[in-house]
Amino acid sequence: MTKYNIAATHQIPLPRGIRNNNPGNIRHSSAAWDGRSPTQPDASFVNFTTPEHGIRALARILANYQSRHHLETTSQIISRWAPPNENDTDAYIAAVARATGVGRDAKINLRSNPALFRSFIGAIIAHENGSPVRHGRQQWYDAATLDRGIAMAIGQQTSHHEDRSHHHSANSNKTLKRGDKGSDVALLQKYLNLKGAKLKVDTDFGKNTETAVIQFQTKNSLVPDGK
Repeated sequence: MTKYNIAATHQIPLPRGIRNNNPGNIRHSSAAWDGRSPTQPDASFVNFTTPEHGIRALARILANYQSRHHLETTSQIISRWAPPNENDTDAYIAAVARATGVGRDAKINLRSNPALFRSFIGAIIAHENGSPVRHGRQQWYDAATLDRGIAMAIGQQTSHHEDRSHHHSANSNKTLKRGDKGSDVALLQKYLNLKGAKLKVDTDFGKNTETAVIQFQTKNSLVPDGK
């Protein structure tokens, strides 16, 4: 039996997206992304300060594809994310559908299904960066890291700017906070409930929701500012 040389794997340079904390390989644009590193050594792709910020950016783009452009299937979402002029789009769609276990033409709602959202983003990260096994890892990011990035995205309202195709995006940073109301608050409350909170989903960002947000942020080593 051939032995697997773990030590040798660490000599292989990490994929560009992992090095940049930008696992979706989002290109530079006019966007002022949250968590964008003060220095940008990569001339083509954004460098983020943490993996969570890179995951957040990816999640924001996908959420906006659905809310702004009404893309309802894996095929529609990936066709916009990875257009055929620079990707093997059909292979990309097949890979994401296979990884998520959802048919390429089945209707999905990522924001209302955090488990699927995590799986979908994980599939994109795997396709963008290749196998982590070559680098001595079982996975690029654990579930907790993916969940923190997604929570950072869900906790902010999407912008009409965040709707461009693969490697292109722009950003508006209107954060949900106490006193806000609406469907985005309801989605945040549902997500927090899946993480152990016991909130009434009433679309009202009141004291209880703020407390639940602070508890989530504290548990996941985020700034506990309640928004």
